[in-house]
Amino acid sequence: MSRASQALVGSRGVRAQGELAYWYSRNRSVGVVYSFNHFFFPRGFGETYVHMVMATYTMRLGPNWNLQLGAGPYQADSERLRPVAVDPFIASLTGNANTVEVFEESVRGLGMNVALAGSKRRQNWLASYRRGVGGGNGVTLCSVSDSAQATYGYQTSRKSGMGVSFFLSRLRPLLTGLERNADFQSYGGSFNISYWLTDKLHVLGNVGIHHIAYQDPGVNQLRRVVMVGLAYSPSTLPLMR
Repeated sequence: MSRASQALVGSRGVRAQGELAYWYSRNRSVGVVYSFNHFFFPRGFGETYVHMVMATYTMRLGPNWNLQLGAGPYQADSERLRPVAVDPFIASLTGNANTVEVFEESVRGLGMNVALAGSKRRQNWLASYRRGVGGGNGVTLCSVSDSAQATYGYQTSRKSGMGVSFFLSRLRPLLTGLERNADFQSYGGSFNISYWLTDKLHVLGNVGIHHIAYQDPGVNQLRRVVMVGLAYSPSTLPLMR
């Protein structure tokens, strides 16, 4: 991901995932998911490899609701460049009091995924929570991400729909004390509308409020978001988000 501001750190990477599930009854299944992430930061910030294995359980709660649970370990292997002090004798010869060295560290933790989804006639609901490792947001870099959301959508007519959503997210640095390690937290909500222009082209509108907070720098901001756009979708239902 490229960042427009030079003050923010961009990231590059690849992701691969495989999943196997077995329905042992009409309404229940178990499975396993393996995911691999590799991301690195330009301008010499290093790279991270993340492996995660997650056991999953899915259950249909009647005709309108589905519950999905997942949990499993992850391992994040990181390589970074960090500054170190030079031996005083060498420093007197070279004139450099500091240099950089390659730093390697492995961090293990528990990833989770919980989702409850429902639909009935013109309405749909979704509540979810996820924990995993990501490349950060440009300020906080390699981090453990906790995110939760709740959405509600309603199809007002054959050509229009509306919905509301709420979210909460948090980033905690994976390598504390080594790089940009400010804890990040954001929460907010939005109101969404969509309207069919054709069977595949939609007009979208979004109005929302987002609160952003960084613990260490003491940053607290409230942002208002207004968005209007076009979207292409082959779906037979209006876009809720």
